[in-house]
This record gives sequence, structure tokens and C-alpha cells, in this order.
Amino acid sequence: FTDNREKIHLRQETVSVTDTVTVSELTIGQQYQIRASLKDMTDGRELARVQTEFTAENENHEITMVFDKVSPSATMVITDELYRKNPEGQYESVCVHDDVNDPAQQVYVPQISTKASSTQDDSQILVNEGIQQIRDIIEYHNLLTEREYEIITSLHYRNTGELIMDSEGNKLIFRNSFVPETSDGKTEILMDIDCGYLKGRKITVYQEIYLDSVLIATHDDPDDPAQTLSVPDLITQASHSEKEENSYTLTDSVEFVGFRENDELEIKATVMDYESGEPLKDENGEIVSSTVTVRADSEKAEIEVRVSADLIEDRKVVFFEEGKLNGSDSVTVVHKDLENEKQTVYIEKVPETGDGNTLMIYVGLLGLSLCGCSAIMTYSTLHGKKRKK
Repeated sequence: FTDNREKIHLRQETVSVTDTVTVSELTIGQQYQIRASLKDMTDGRELARVQTEFTAENENHEITMVFDKVSPSATMVITDELYRKNPEGQYESVCVHDDVNDPAQQVYVPQISTKASSTQDDSQILVNEGIQQIRDIIEYHNLLTEREYEIITSLHYRNTGELIMDSEGNKLIFRNSFVPETSDGKTEILMDIDCGYLKGRKITVYQEIYLDSVLIATHDDPDDPAQTLSVPDLITQASHSEKEENSYTLTDSVEFVGFRENDELEIKATVMDYESGEPLKDENGEIVSSTVTVRADSEKAEIEVRVSADLIEDRKVVFFEEGKLNGSDSVTVVHKDLENEKQTVYIEKVPETGDGNTLMIYVGLLGLSLCGCSAIMTYSTLHGKKRKK
């Protein structure tokens, strides 16, 4: 047995293992010695050795030996050998119990490994808006069957290890129970989280397993890629060209956050009318948009659309973006904010020199102005002459 009197040890760097030995058909008054060896069952390596001496007071005897402060392995087995002291004072072997396949001689170290992914497409990229579901598959080894275990799963920021809170300040901790039918197996945990406020962050899933409220196994490695999920984001900057042939080129510069280097992204940029919140349509009634396909390890993508001056001048427009990952039909990342100034373009209409209509208006105004000045001068001249008379 181990520290907690079970066949599994606690989550500790070192453990104490107890070996209870029962011997029979002893010679009363005879001096004996028991030597016990604790071994790694995988490779037979000896982890610890203890021995004790006793004088038989009865034909049957039970004795307890403890292996203290042992660095455990996954599965350990104990072998015992009984010695009797001969007249010459030497110990000679009487019997041995060294069946490494005997469950009664084995103790176990529970082990778990996990794989966290999105239930949408089984990838480790979560859509960066709304409620998304995480599937955490926990593979376990060396658990006791027909016993109820509690699994506590928590979500942490990968870079700091800090426990993540939801938008209302609640810790993202999930509790589940299960009863394993076999010592080795798998179980699945599902978790719903709001990814809208986690854009651009990496998440690590931690697990703890308890038996009778005692912690027996953990998996909390922030560097394990199988435990890590990413909520991607797009950083954008909109701009426009100079007017040319009565039209403008609108450019949406897009940078990528939270993707893997080999990810291929299909990014679609749509021009939205700020006032209506609806997609801008060209003279043919088609939505003004453009799509590019790039690798996530690119520095950025430049998405350009050509728009007529009549359609865009004196109108505030905003770029909306959405991206699909590695040929998927599902949208993985969105960037839609009508109030984001960096996504916004406004081109003020300025009268041009060659505009005939405008020029005629200016000429007319100038003519009226000159007529007014002439009338004032004539009146002043006449009025002056009358005074002289």
C-alpha cells in the first residue's frame, strides 16, 4: 500500500510504500530475516530496499515494512525473500515471493495526458466571437476501477499561467466525475466559453484528478501543445489612394495574431456603409469586397478594392473582415466593428479645377459682384455732381 492505504500513490515527488508480509509454518524461537525490494515494473530497476529481523513467537507471523521517500515510477512491484539464521550465524534463504505479475504486490502511479480542441472542427483554433465549445480528451493510466474520481479542469492564460475569468468575473473552472471501468482508458470533458473577450490570447487547459478528495494526478504543463488553444485575431488599418480617373483604391492592411506558422488563411474584406450598417454596393448592385489567400506566417496581407468617386466621396465606410482556416468552410476569425477608427475610411468631396459646372457658378457670382460694384460707383458719381450745382 501507499501513503493513503490505496494501491495508488498520491501526487508527490516522493512516496512511502508499505509492504505487509504474512509468513506461516515458522519454527517457534527461530530467528528470521525478511528482505524486500521495490522495483520499477517496466525495467526491473530497484528503487529501494528494506529488511527486518524477528524471532518467531508463533508459527504464523505478520510484519509490516515501509519504503520511505521513494521516487516513484509508473508501476512498482515488491518482491520478498525470507531468510533463516543457521547455527553458524549465517542467514540462508527459505522462501521467495517474486511474482511481478501479482496485483497484490503492485502499486501504481496514476498518469494522465490530454488533448484539447474545438468541437467545431477538432482544431486547436477557437472562433474568436461568441460561445465556443472545447473538448478535452483525458487519457488515464493506473486508476482503480469502480471508484469515483473527480476531474477539475481549469483554463489559464498560457503566457502567465493566470486563471482566466469570464466577463462576469467568474473563474473558468469545470468539475466532472467519472467511474473508470478499466485501469487505463479515456474520458471526455466539454466546456463552453465566451471567446469574444479572449481575442489574440492563447489558452492552456489544466487538469487535476481527485480520489476521495485527495489529489492523485495533475497535468498542468503550459508548454504542452496538446493542452494549448488559440483564439486568433486580426489587426487592421484602412487607407485610400489619391483620386484617379474618378475612382479611389481602398486598402485594408491585415496582420495576423494567434495562428500557426503553416496555417493558410482565406481573408475576405467587405466595405460597409457606416450610416446604414449594411454592405456597400457598387453601380451594378454588387457588394464591394475582395478576398485573398495568404499564409499566417506572412507579415501582413494587403486587400484592395476599387470604388468610384461618386459612390465613396462624402461617405463614411468601414472594413469588415472574416477568415477561414486551411480550406475550411467555417469562419474562424472575424473583425467587425463599425466604431473602429482604424477600419474606417472617409473621403471628403473637394471641387476640382476642371469642373465646368462649378466654374460657371464661380463666374456667375463674380459677374454679379462686379455689377454691384459698378452700380455703387455710378450712384456715387451722380450724387456728387448734384451737390456741386
